[in-house]
Amino acid sequence: MSNVSVIFFLLVLVSFTFKQGNTAYVCQDGWASFGEDCYKFLNEMEFIHAVTICLDLGANVLEVQSSLEEKWIDLQCRIRDCLSGVWLGVSDLSQKGMFLSVSQARPPQYLNWGWGEPFNKNDGENCVALSKRKRAWDTTSCLNKYNIVCKKPMSFL
Repeated sequence: MSNVSVIFFLLVLVSFTFKQGNTAYVCQDGWASFGEDCYKFLNEMEFIHAVTICLDLGANVLEVQSSLEEKWIDLQCRIRDCLSGVWLGVSDLSQKGMFLSVSQARPPQYLNWGWGEPFNKNDGENCVALSKRKRAWDTTSCLNKYNIVCKKPMSFL
C-alpha cells in the first residue's frame, strides 16, 4: 500500500469515526424520551387495540422495567390527564394465572401489584393496567378501556 493510500484510508477512517461519534439517539416527533426509550401516549382503547396500534408504530405496549420508570409514567399520565391509568403489556391470556410480558412471553422483570393482586375476578381479569388511583398494577378485563403507552428503543439520528 502506498503512503497516499494509507493516508487516504486513515482520513476516511477518522471521518467515519467522527460522524459516528456525533450520532445521537433520538425519539421521533410526538414521542417522549426517558432513559434509552421512547414513549407514545395515546387515548383510551381496549387491550387488543393497544397491542395492534403499538405494533403498527414499531413498538410494544408498555412493559415497566423499574420503579423509576413507573414513577415517570405516572407523572406523565397525570400531566397528560390519563383518565384511569394505562395498559401494561402483561397478561395471563396464554396461560391462566401466569402473567407474562406480551412481547417476550416471560415473567416481567419488575412487578408492582396492588393490594390483593393479581386477582382474577370471575375469570375475566386477564389483562393488567397501571391504575392511576392505586399507583399500582391491577388486573382487569381486556375489554375495559385504558390509555395506551407504546414503548420502543431510541433510534439513531
